[in-house]
Amino acid sequence: MKLPDGTAPGSKPLRDPRLTAINFVSDAVNRTLDLREIADNALDAVLAVMKVDAGSVYIWQDGDQALHLFAWRGLREEFVRQVTVLQKGTETIDAILNGEARVIEDFTKNRQAYRIDAVEAGFHSAMLVPIRAHGFVVGMLGLGTYNPRKFDEADVDLIEAVSNQIGNAMVHAQLQTDLRASEEQYRALVENSDDAIYIADATGRPRYANSAFPRIFGYALYEVVRGSLFEHVHPDDAEMVHRAFDGLLGGEAIHNLEYRFRRKDGVWIDVQCSGSVFSRDAERVNELQFIVRDITQSRQRQQQLLRRNRQLSALTMLAEVANSSLNIDEIARNTLEVALESTGMSGGGIHLADVKEQVLHLYVQSGLPEEFAAAVRTLKWGESVPGLVAASGQAVVVDDFAAHAAEVPSIAAQHGFRATIVVPVKAKGEVLGTLGLVNRQELAFTPEVIEMVTAMGNQLGIAAANARLYQRQLRENEKLTALVDVSSGSAQQIELEPLLQRILQRATALLKADGAYMSHYDAATGQAQIVATSADLSKLVGMLYPATQGLFGQIRIQRQGRVFTRDEVQKYGYSAVLRESDIHSALVVPLISRNELIGAVSLTRHGANAAEFTPANLDLMEAFASRAAVAIDNAQLLKDLGRKNELLQLLIEEAHHRIKNNLQMVSGLLQLEADTAEVGSSKEFLRTAITRIQAIAQVHNLLSEEMPEKVDAHALITTIVRTLVSSAARVKDAPEVTVEVEHVWLGADQAVPLALIVNELLSNTFLHGRLVEGQALRARVECREQEGHVQLVVADNGGGLKDGKDWRDLEGQGMNIVAQLAQVNLRGQLQIDSRDGGVRAELQFEVVAHGPGPAANSPWVRAVAGA
Repeated sequence: MKLPDGTAPGSKPLRDPRLTAINFVSDAVNRTLDLREIADNALDAVLAVMKVDAGSVYIWQDGDQALHLFAWRGLREEFVRQVTVLQKGTETIDAILNGEARVIEDFTKNRQAYRIDAVEAGFHSAMLVPIRAHGFVVGMLGLGTYNPRKFDEADVDLIEAVSNQIGNAMVHAQLQTDLRASEEQYRALVENSDDAIYIADATGRPRYANSAFPRIFGYALYEVVRGSLFEHVHPDDAEMVHRAFDGLLGGEAIHNLEYRFRRKDGVWIDVQCSGSVFSRDAERVNELQFIVRDITQSRQRQQQLLRRNRQLSALTMLAEVANSSLNIDEIARNTLEVALESTGMSGGGIHLADVKEQVLHLYVQSGLPEEFAAAVRTLKWGESVPGLVAASGQAVVVDDFAAHAAEVPSIAAQHGFRATIVVPVKAKGEVLGTLGLVNRQELAFTPEVIEMVTAMGNQLGIAAANARLYQRQLRENEKLTALVDVSSGSAQQIELEPLLQRILQRATALLKADGAYMSHYDAATGQAQIVATSADLSKLVGMLYPATQGLFGQIRIQRQGRVFTRDEVQKYGYSAVLRESDIHSALVVPLISRNELIGAVSLTRHGANAAEFTPANLDLMEAFASRAAVAIDNAQLLKDLGRKNELLQLLIEEAHHRIKNNLQMVSGLLQLEADTAEVGSSKEFLRTAITRIQAIAQVHNLLSEEMPEKVDAHALITTIVRTLVSSAARVKDAPEVTVEVEHVWLGADQAVPLALIVNELLSNTFLHGRLVEGQALRARVECREQEGHVQLVVADNGGGLKDGKDWRDLEGQGMNIVAQLAQVNLRGQLQIDSRDGGVRAELQFEVVAHGPGPAANSPWVRAVAGA
């Protein structure tokens, strides 16, 4: 808070004796720069001049916006504890902070002048004056007496002048204290810095240096004070450093200049330097300041990071190639190219291993002379550096061929190669080959390079394993496709001959053969016969020869497939057609079904340039032949079964025809007897027997038409009702029968009893129905299925049961037959009673599961539906 200056023109002049006092106080506070001593000296001088009992100095602190007691004289300890901190908020304190002095003549009249009880502390009078410096209140000076005292205006002016002196001295002391602290902090910062900080003259000779200087440069300050640090700069960087120094003398600062410096111990380090002018005299530069940082490790880490990035980029590129292609040739060539590019080596090669034979074969190479490549084209396990790597599974580094002549072929040195690195190509711990790089200069391989090339070998191993797996899967897919094709063909081909041709065509396409033929073996006769061929070997069809001879004879005993060379075909071939067909390679596999040899499939490739069949081809064809043999055997069985089925069908049709004729003959004989019999029980008995035989005949006709597993109750009951109504019409007026029957499918063991029950119940209605004069006989037949249970209802209007009897008490063969069929054969519940002027019979039984009924579009269903 800015205050009016008490020394400004217009203020009241001080008395001369007071000037002496001001000078006395000024001398006391200016004799030291210690803030505490200034406050103590000021109090001692003011108390002596003003002759008061007590005094205090407060300092304003912005942090808590309060006055804090800093020094005091003549105050009791209890009172000091009360007035240690004076907060804003009272009229007196606020006035002091606004730059106004306050005089308290009698504390008893104002006991709480600033929230403390001065009377209790023994004070009677006091004067409070703000301490000012540069126009701002920085504290407060308080004076007090235990006896009454009147402070006049001159006293106030004097103390205000003194307080200004104290304020200026305190501010000056604080500034000096802060400056010393800043200097000490800067000195500590410089001394404790990890960077070398030094002051040099205009020629570059150091005059002052911190503790980091000898640690970075390797020289003590006295060792270079007479010389120049420029002498130790790397020659390639010297011109750049001199140019930057000249620019600094011209006023252009140096920022992060990097150069190489040779330490006292001879080690070259990378440093980063910044420089500026430290002092000058007018236009002349006197001193320069330099800050130098050792960035050797940082530079090494940066270079290591760059190498890592290059390695990661190379490995990423290899991973992309491996993931985008399953062609082992493409993957190997790209891997070698990336390895040479990322390491800067002169040449290299990739060997792939034949683990079974323990041999390495050169697969791809780059930068190798032809003579050198020929020398390492095939290497045994443990031979040369690649062979050692393949055998041990560990990388081998040779940085100087001269020191490892035993492991390195002499031809390598002859072509100028001096160093090599060979790493295993592995996948899941299995060595699949080696990756080798050679260089025409001696080379110290760093751990990073070894790690990178090893990672490339591992990446190549994974890619090679995936490619091999893919090729193996392709072969398996081809095998599976062939097997599925043969299986589907056998399922579709009923006839044997077309199936044989299909098998030959598929086998020829599968192995890219030029010709094929199939032999059938008859163990009973010991003969083999060619039953199918491709077009170019058609002359062989039908040829019969001893099974012990020919190519078939070579595999018959062992029953294992075999690949024959051109010479073997000429030697073992039975037919002149084979020997004259320019066959370069032949593959013959046996056809075995149910552990019996039934024949063989033979494939041929023609011409001198034709590829020979491989063991993989043999494995594939044996799997194909095993399925083909089953298909052929099944087709032969189907052919035999077809002939047997035709014979059986004829026998069944003949049996059905005879049964039908016998039933018709019995029915006809009974009909003749009934026509000639006298009216009475005999005639009635004969007609009942006739209807029963006709019902059985109807069921037999339905079952024999297509021999289904189930019979439609609708068709069965409708046929029986139609027959009964037709027969009844010959003897009297035809009754009216209503049929409401659902399509309920029943097995034969339930259909026959149901048909006989319907026949008996309707026959009883027609024979024994008692009607009122002029009334027509009516009957109703219902049959429906619900939740696996069948309900049959047969009702009429024929007068009911005679004499009201229970149906179980009725005598007669018909009711006994109905009860027997319902309860024993159908295991159902039968109820017969008189109702609605007639007899009502109800039968319920459970449908026995016999499999599903015929499909709706089968011929048998269509025939019943049209009946």
